[in-house]
Amino acid sequence: MTIPSFDEKRFPDETVIARLGDGPVDDAIEHLNDLNAALSASTLAEEFSKVEFAVSPTLVLTGEPTSEELAAITHTFETPLRLRCTDREIVLANAASDIAARAAAIEVAVSACLADGPAPVIVQSTIGSAHGDRYYPNISGVLLTENYYPISYMKPEEGIAYVALGLGVGNRSSMGALRFSPTYPDLMPDFSTPQDILKNSQRKLVAVDLTGDAGDPLGAAIELDLEAAFADGTLAPVGGVVSLENQTVYPSVHREGIKVVTFSQLLRGGVFPLAKVVKGLHEVVRRISPDPTSVEFAVNLKDPKDREGKHLFVVERVTRRPAGDTGRTIDLGDLDAIKPKVICASTAALGNGDFPGVRDLICVCPDRLDIARSPEIAHEVGEFNRKLREERKPYVLIGSGRWGTTDKSLGVPITWEQVSGARIQIEAGLEEFNIESSRGTHFFRELTFHEVGYMHISLQKPGDAIDWEWLQNAETVAQGEFVRHLSFNEPLRIRIDGRTGSGAILNPGTE
Repeated sequence: MTIPSFDEKRFPDETVIARLGDGPVDDAIEHLNDLNAALSASTLAEEFSKVEFAVSPTLVLTGEPTSEELAAITHTFETPLRLRCTDREIVLANAASDIAARAAAIEVAVSACLADGPAPVIVQSTIGSAHGDRYYPNISGVLLTENYYPISYMKPEEGIAYVALGLGVGNRSSMGALRFSPTYPDLMPDFSTPQDILKNSQRKLVAVDLTGDAGDPLGAAIELDLEAAFADGTLAPVGGVVSLENQTVYPSVHREGIKVVTFSQLLRGGVFPLAKVVKGLHEVVRRISPDPTSVEFAVNLKDPKDREGKHLFVVERVTRRPAGDTGRTIDLGDLDAIKPKVICASTAALGNGDFPGVRDLICVCPDRLDIARSPEIAHEVGEFNRKLREERKPYVLIGSGRWGTTDKSLGVPITWEQVSGARIQIEAGLEEFNIESSRGTHFFRELTFHEVGYMHISLQKPGDAIDWEWLQNAETVAQGEFVRHLSFNEPLRIRIDGRTGSGAILNPGTE
């Protein structure tokens, strides 16, 4: 669908996405335009009569704008602005009363985006509401149409979402963002106990400083604590408190306790049916593209006193990642067929894609495993991890039982910091020690955030395999009492298919 040229008289009421210049338009704009049309044609507005669905007013600059065009942009956008280019994002307060000053700030921001070379610059309204001198939405989030870290009865094709209070979690840059399944919103291992909630809940939020004085001439984004959101009244719909005295989580932020962000009221329906709305968006996106897609969005909740008002759900960005294989990938269609070539293969893997550039492997092989001394093993693994991180060498971690378990009889009680350099974590069974997969219990938040691959290898599953003999006899570059460090001249061939949950690592040099 063609992106129309910018017309100040029609933008954004008649044309919500437009372009300035004759250069090529970014694929993300084409995808956003497609979704805008699909949303207009969908039944979401009928299904959720109290929700207004929209796309953020968007202008793509395909060349350096003239002074007249800058003036038009300045007059058109009255809200804070978000400017995006290839590797940069800039937030402007756009609050100066002097039109010339606002135009100058936009010009500087555009120039900063183009500093590394010509590229489309996307200018968008930042969705939110003003709270004194700060401005932010009630919710920002990202929907991923493929969930490569499903647990329990989740399916990859049902997708996964991340949400936070305040501005922007599109790149999931904050681990405070809450992860939930639109289909099973009650299934959240990260928030299953009061202790988990205290550990994982969002502690800060991002807002726009409307004074334009955030310490950076090209950025007006500031960090606030939850007390600021409590004072603004924005914490109440999405938050609660944890009572350490009662070891209970309460949905009201007005009780005594530690304030946290849980989204529990909205995920259960509440004043805004968050999970159902995101699931509806997922269905619309899947209808227009089979490719794995991420959709960034923001939500402004209506004033509770306004009975006729509507909540505003705004799509801000769409990114598609083609699902086709590239490069020297592994055919995982028949894991039995590749067993002679593998170090390991799994039918219970988490993650997706190829993991290039990994030449190192840390292994606790059966001949060195002493589960009674598992804390000592954890310490030794941590020392190898520290050394490889200092050398900036990602690695594969292989052992038996559960990594990070709190029950020392079931595996090695490592902390995340002790394995933080691993690109793939593997739990492999033994005849005398064949523990069930622990997916979804330990390290799950870290695994998903860092997109670390995971494989569970069971002796009872066809297609699962591990070549312990090869690992035990391979030449080592270093070893401790329990741990072997293997290093190879060529990268290991590693692949996980997130849609089927299968994965394999081939011997280095294998064709």
